[in-house]
Order: sequence, then C-alpha cells, then structure tokens
Amino acid sequence: MNNKDIQFLFEKTRNQSIKIVENLSPEDMNIQSMEDASPIKWHLAHTTWFFEKFVLSKIKSNYKYFNEDYNYLFNSYYVKAGPRYTRSLRNIISRPGIEEVLEYRQTINHRITELCQSSNSDLDMIEVGCHHEMQHQELMLTDLQHGLSFNPTGPKYDPTKKDIESENIKQEWVGFEKAIKSVGTDDENFSFDCERPKHEVLILPFEISNKLVTNGEWIEFIDNDGYNKSEYWLSDGFSKCQQENWQSPLYWKKKEGKWFHFTLNGNKEIDLNAPVSNISYFEADAFARWNNKRLPTEFEWEVACLLYTSPSPRDRG
Repeated sequence: MNNKDIQFLFEKTRNQSIKIVENLSPEDMNIQSMEDASPIKWHLAHTTWFFEKFVLSKIKSNYKYFNEDYNYLFNSYYVKAGPRYTRSLRNIISRPGIEEVLEYRQTINHRITELCQSSNSDLDMIEVGCHHEMQHQELMLTDLQHGLSFNPTGPKYDPTKKDIESENIKQEWVGFEKAIKSVGTDDENFSFDCERPKHEVLILPFEISNKLVTNGEWIEFIDNDGYNKSEYWLSDGFSKCQQENWQSPLYWKKKEGKWFHFTLNGNKEIDLNAPVSNISYFEADAFARWNNKRLPTEFEWEVACLLYTSPSPRDRG
C-alpha cells in the first residue's frame, strides 16, 4: 500500500472505534466482567499505544512519548515491549479518565497522519496496527455485551442495531471430491502470519451444509438433554460444561416456556430461524456429534468458502 492508502485505512479504522463508543457513558467504558475481557477505555488506549510504540517510536529519532506510564498501563502481551499491568485488574485503573484517553488518541492520530504525509519510511506497520485495531473492535463489542449482560434491566447498547437475521434457506449438502487444494497466501496484501505460507493440502471427500445451524435446531439439542449426555462431548468440554453448569448457549434464558437471549439491543425473544450464536467450540462439537455429523476442518471450511465468495486480490484458489 502507498502512503495515501495507508492514511485512508488508518483514518477509517480509527473513526470506526470512536463510532462504536459514541453512545457509551464513562461508566460503560470501565466495565470488566471477567479476566478475558477488557474495559472499552483500555481498548481505546491500547490500540493507540500500539501505533505509538511500534510505529512512531521506531521511526522518529528521540521520540517523546505522550505519557511514559502508558507503556506499562496499556501494553497487553508484548513481552519484548516491557512489563505490563495485571490483565484482570484493568477496570480499577480510573486514571487516566476517558477524556485523557481520547486526547491521547487524537494526538497519536495527528502524529501518524503527519507521518503518512511526509515520511519515506516503510509504513507497513501502520497497516498491521489497523488490522490489530479491527480485532479489538470486535472485542469491544463482545466484551461490552458480556459486561452489560449482568445488568438485570437488560440495557440496550444501540436500540437501532439489528439482530442476526433469519435464514429461510432449504438445507442442502454440498459435496466435494478428493483433491489437492491450495490454502493460505503468499501475495503482497495484508495477511496474518497464520495464513502464510501458501501450501497444498489433501482434501478427502466430504459434504458440508449450505446453511448455518439455527436457534430452533439448537433448542432440539437442549430438549434432548444434549448438555447432560457425556457421549456427545469431548472430555475437556464435558468437564467444563459440568463445572459451569452449561444448559444453553451464553446469554440464553427461558421464561414462561419461551427462550430469550441478551443481545447488544437488550433482551430479545429467540428467533427460531436465525443462526445460533455465542456457543463455544465444545458446544458446537457436541451438537455435531448429536446429529451424527462432525465439524469441518479448517481446510475443508476454507475450500468450501471459495464457493460462496467472489475472487479477490487474495484469492487463494
């Protein structure tokens, strides 16, 4: 990517993060409901720190950090970048407040934009930082949903946000013959390291459904006592299921004979025809076994997806 394209991607990505949080209160942005989640405020600061630490400080000589303490507060798991604050206690950091974090973002945005407009250096790390922030945008939404789910009033993150739509598709099984297929990528466009290098794999004959599992189908699994029958589960999965008393997907509750689930748009009655969501790998595997099926391998899934996606610069043929 040239500098102009990188600047466009950077500005688009950074603006999207702000759009995600525009309806949130300062209190919303400091929720941390479990160790695996992080406060929204921390996400906003950490993604900014990434650009400062791995782009600006590497390119600019005698670089002066916005705040030296942020190297400790907002590092995540980058061991070589120095010590890190305890992950499970991020929500008790009340300072800096959200206004200072937003000022931090604006300052680094300005510095990166200036860099894009004036530097002859390799700015590929900015593109990496954008994709890193996109991952955190997904985490911001999932972490927020988990945090708000503990509120008994069922608060709505965004009343205008649509739920997952129903799929009125007749199920068919798409067959694939034995073949040698190329997976991964070697091209110059962005990809994560786990997607490289491009290589060939042997695909044995298999069939895959043309539609996703629905909530209605999942309720059949629940009604068949699937959560309590060990024969459907991997050993670690059933142990986890029993320890945490899983009896339905995350956020599901049954009231007066009807299933409801908590969404980013508050509590909603389950749409029986919509794809099931918020399930773990263990649950998905158990459901497949209950159906006398199995989950696709990574390579089967990648080959199958090529049927439903148009060619792109990263076509993996």
